[in-house]
Amino acid sequence: MIESPSDSLDALEELHAYLVHWVGERLGHAAEIEHLREQDAPRATSWTFPGSAPGRGARGSRAFLALLGHYDTVWPLGTTRSWPFAVDGDRLSGPGTYDMKVGLVQMVWLVAALRHARLAHPAVRLIVNGDEEVGSLSSRGFLERQSRGAEAALVFEGAIGDAVKTARKGIGNFVVDIVGVEAHAGVEPEKGASAIHELGALIPRVLAIARPDAGTTVNIGLVGGGQRVNVTTGRVRLELEARIRGAAEAARVEAEMNALAASDPRIRIEVRGSWQRPVFERTAAVAALFRRAERIARTIDVPLTETAVGGASDGNLIAALGVPVLDGLGAPGEGAHARSESVSIDGILERITLSSLLVASFAAEAD
Repeated sequence: MIESPSDSLDALEELHAYLVHWVGERLGHAAEIEHLREQDAPRATSWTFPGSAPGRGARGSRAFLALLGHYDTVWPLGTTRSWPFAVDGDRLSGPGTYDMKVGLVQMVWLVAALRHARLAHPAVRLIVNGDEEVGSLSSRGFLERQSRGAEAALVFEGAIGDAVKTARKGIGNFVVDIVGVEAHAGVEPEKGASAIHELGALIPRVLAIARPDAGTTVNIGLVGGGQRVNVTTGRVRLELEARIRGAAEAARVEAEMNALAASDPRIRIEVRGSWQRPVFERTAAVAALFRRAERIARTIDVPLTETAVGGASDGNLIAALGVPVLDGLGAPGEGAHARSESVSIDGILERITLSSLLVASFAAEAD
């Protein structure tokens, strides 16, 4: 299997080229193919395959369902030399199996299964990108354009047990610069205003922004600054991540971050940040999509539950467009970003069956 770490453009290009060839080989000619090509960024591609029961979307465009997945992984080049892919009973293990190369296979075989079973279905649009693990910074606009107007979006990230994901937290990244006054710590300490000392007072106030009862967490992940022990530090920086469940909490966190002020008037605090991933909320439309999947799962004797998670995915971006999203339709597994990463082989087949029937269920509603 081709390795594809997010930080290796050559490896990503190799896997993307393979995907384009493989999708064409397995599914034939697509009605539409769109590519995102940006310098120094991995490619993103969408393939739209016509349905056998076409309808019209809410905005007047031809009705379609969006299927999303990413082909980058967190694993560095060479990982497979010490940890090769392996099959042990029902488990398929190896770097990127659970997160989420198996999900890409499921997306393609879903379409193939619809055709093989001659199931009526609306058009489907497969959308893949190669920078999800680093925030989808280059592909976000492409994903949003390709998914806008979809009747629903299915995201093939790995499943947690029997559950699909119907809610994910939003993520905000903030940088706080504390600018003090440098001075000789021994000769003229009174002329200095230590940014590090201010940092010590600031950290508890930043952490107090968290509201666990509302699902809001704050993690200070990086702190840097200082020059020498005999210099009053003039500048330090801290970087933090906030995760929230709703728009109201996002507004509160942002307001409290921007209101941070120094206890020493000689010190300046500069805050900047943005919400990298919007909240994926369990709206009424998302709940209805889950109930549809749950009904189908019962007919094929596949257990299915739902869960809300703190981690984000590209599903957050699409949910923010108002498109109903069902995430975690990949195979059940474990060990994302860990050497215990693996998926259930039986689970792969069950999820292909479930998701293909879910797509087909939209055919009866096409007008």
